[in-house]
Amino acid sequence: MSLPPPGDWLQRNAARAPRQIALVDEHEKWTWSQLHDRAQNCARVLGRAGLTPADRVAIALPPGFDPVAWIWGALLSDLTFVVLDPSLPASRRHAILEDCRPRVLVTEEGTYPLARVEAENPSFDSTTIANLVYTSGSRGEPKGVAMGLDAMTAVVHAILDYLPLDEEDVVWGGLPLHYGYGLYQIFLTAKSGASLVLPHQVGFVGHTLHLLRQHRVTTLPGVPSLWAQLLASSSFDTGHLPDLRRATNAGDRLPNSVRSALHQRFPDLELHSMYGLSECTRVSSLPPSEIDLHPTSVGYPISGCEVRIVDDEGHEVPEGSVGELVVRGPHLMSAYWNRPRATAETLRPLAQGHQRWLWTGDWFRRDRDGRLYHCGRKDDGFKCRGQKVAPQRVAEVLEKYPSIQEAVVLPRTKSTGETTVHAVLRTDGESVILRDLQRFCRHHLAVHEIPTSHDCVDSLPRTPRGKIDRDQLLNPRNQGEQAQCSSATVD
Repeated sequence: MSLPPPGDWLQRNAARAPRQIALVDEHEKWTWSQLHDRAQNCARVLGRAGLTPADRVAIALPPGFDPVAWIWGALLSDLTFVVLDPSLPASRRHAILEDCRPRVLVTEEGTYPLARVEAENPSFDSTTIANLVYTSGSRGEPKGVAMGLDAMTAVVHAILDYLPLDEEDVVWGGLPLHYGYGLYQIFLTAKSGASLVLPHQVGFVGHTLHLLRQHRVTTLPGVPSLWAQLLASSSFDTGHLPDLRRATNAGDRLPNSVRSALHQRFPDLELHSMYGLSECTRVSSLPPSEIDLHPTSVGYPISGCEVRIVDDEGHEVPEGSVGELVVRGPHLMSAYWNRPRATAETLRPLAQGHQRWLWTGDWFRRDRDGRLYHCGRKDDGFKCRGQKVAPQRVAEVLEKYPSIQEAVVLPRTKSTGETTVHAVLRTDGESVILRDLQRFCRHHLAVHEIPTSHDCVDSLPRTPRGKIDRDQLLNPRNQGEQAQCSSATVD
């Protein structure tokens, strides 16, 4: 069944509810009619520049309404848009522009036409691509994830199946638009008719709380670092924010301490724990009714999404075993832009069959009821005593120990060359005795998974996208700066 593309959602809202608020910030409001008019103006500018389908438009603007208008202008013109991270250093920004070769660059200073360079993407029809999202590059050079209109449309419909937004909702839009989680708030609100709060300033907790209250935000998408910042304020509770009834978490695992604190502050909050990646936007979501019973799960596959957990050869592993998550459905990326080899490695068949699956590079397990549990990145994994250690699975056990708020599990190499399990623990201020922790772990982990050393820290470093910065923790000098207390023993 063919679904109406995103551009139709904007036009429908402008015709059906022209005076309803589409975007709001500290000082300004745009109705759906105004947003549609601005998008049409952007489309006319792009048309005068002589762009044709498959041409790219790079948007390098600060947070606000203007990037949204240009995104819609590109979609209405059947062009491919690329939102650039304004905080990137010039060298990284230049590398992305060299890779995607846009015909037009949109900046605060103006709109600049660029020379046409043909894309090197022989494996797919580039005229079907609506958006390029560049990965963070934390494991190498950033890659452009090419998403087609059909894929974008499919994932929006699937998300709204479990996240029932409507015209009465007001959604927080403080996540960056170059990040898929932030970008899709534009499309979710357009499809549902909800309003989107787009702050010009982000990162200031007091300002965020003021806007949440001022605009009566009902739905708050967040990442663990945002929750930690908000929970540090006594004003982040249902008394100060009585309209907030729904929150979503993605980007990284939601610590149990944060989940508990959110429910203490907002007893009736619908909290959705989700998992996704740039290559398909969303894979799974856990119903709010199950989050207290299964706090470490990221839920069930979204509508239209098929998943399997497989070994390195592509054979399914037994229930409860750890393997790589592979995904199939209408919401997958078309390819990595200009990277046919990386595309072939990531989109490929299983051991039996010819259909392409997305190999996520993430370790997962599934319980008997079909719930999914993220066990970490494959390239974060390591072997101890010749056996595989899934760091996140071990961290989930450690976080059940009293006084441990959050845990990160890392390999540590001894002078003999032996690899051991090391834990970095964010605690509530109480010290953790390693021998007591090991005794606890023996009831839940295999011998080779039990930490033989640990550090206790006040906070964990995070990337700009809110994920725990494992690379910083793996640097011994940074570990020393973070740690407040440590102890070690030999198993």
